[in-house]
Amino acid sequence: AALGVGGSGSGGAGGEAELFHGGGGALLLLGVPAGASIGLDGAEWAVGDAFRGFRGVPPRGVHLLTSCAEERAGGAGATRVAEFIALPPGSVDVRRWREAEECLGPRARLHSADADEDERLGAGVKRGDFDASTAAYERARWAEWRALTHLVTPTTLERAGVPLGARLHPGDPDVAPGGATEGAIVARIEDGFRTPVFAGTALRARRPVGASSGEPVSGAALTRLATDGRARLDAALAECYANNGTAMLAEVQLAFVLFLFGSGAAALAQWQASVALLCSCARDAAASRPELYAEFAQVLGAQLQHVPEDFFEDPLAAGSAVEGALAELLATLEDDAWRECSRGADSGHAPGGRNGAPHRALSRAGAQLCELAFERFGPRVGSGSGVLRARVDQLRASERAAAKADDAAALAEMLMGARGDGDRDGDDVPVIVSAAELEAAGIDVM
Repeated sequence: AALGVGGSGSGGAGGEAELFHGGGGALLLLGVPAGASIGLDGAEWAVGDAFRGFRGVPPRGVHLLTSCAEERAGGAGATRVAEFIALPPGSVDVRRWREAEECLGPRARLHSADADEDERLGAGVKRGDFDASTAAYERARWAEWRALTHLVTPTTLERAGVPLGARLHPGDPDVAPGGATEGAIVARIEDGFRTPVFAGTALRARRPVGASSGEPVSGAALTRLATDGRARLDAALAECYANNGTAMLAEVQLAFVLFLFGSGAAALAQWQASVALLCSCARDAAASRPELYAEFAQVLGAQLQHVPEDFFEDPLAAGSAVEGALAELLATLEDDAWRECSRGADSGHAPGGRNGAPHRALSRAGAQLCELAFERFGPRVGSGSGVLRARVDQLRASERAAAKADDAAALAEMLMGARGDGDRDGDDVPVIVSAAELEAAGIDVM
């Protein structure tokens, strides 16, 4: 779609100025040729001659800027280059198109001629000189982007070898990262571009802690990791994430947006491995880590809304590698044990002395994930056991039962004279109802 410029995008004249002066930043993109593709936070447009960038970009979190030249004659497409950026409140980031590279160039170096000019241009942006040629950041886009990346921080990017400002290139998926140690997360650097290469953090975590360093591994330890999902996840968190579950989920989010918006097969493989690990460990590990799995269910739910509906249908598609693991996760989340946890927590007697609130949050997040998966992908996910359809049917039946219970309680109050205007003399006044109303409220009629 073509990107318009100069419009409000936030409701009413001056909306962008309010958003900018309220703390938003601006991206001033110079020399972008008409027809080139510019993307921000997952949305992408073919731009026109007048386009000069974006204003009102939220200062929170990280943003993903992408660019590539217009598709060449004969269908040969240019390579999309991506870059994570952050815009402090009131800042202006100026970029220039590089014709030789067919993409946006990096930020100007300090004390360079371009840097001095950028200061003057930034002042012009703040005066409103570029309002007619810049597009306002869409608030709806911000909500979607935050759902996909709210855990990703500059530290997450640094750890993955793709820091803020690094220009990312998909690279050749068949070329191994030179000099990388097994299990490391590295980035291959070629001609000033970085290619994210996730060498398998989640896969490494299937081995005991210390195995990747060459330490001896006992057969008992290997057997335990093969059969105990909790031990396998504990090993992953200890060895790869310093026991920080949020860091692990942040990496799941990073890998997803990288593969979704054009940075290659390595990010896809990392996402598949991480999701498979978390899903396969859920039955043994979720009870002891309800906060982690509640957050994971929300993260995965947001991601599944951005994949095509045939994601799990093609054996060669990206989703086929996680279909079985996802069905296993859904089977765990619909298990009676979670409802028992919730009931015990509600009554003040959470099983095993666990805090009930995290388990209730996990139960809710799991239910929402089940419904989303079924509505988007149908019985394909979990079709072997029918667990997904059964879970959705169960949830809807529970909702109907709860509604009936509420109706029955209200009707009982009416029958006892507790409702209406009839209790003027302090006497209970009966209310006449039909047999159909009683049956609808779940009360048997003899």
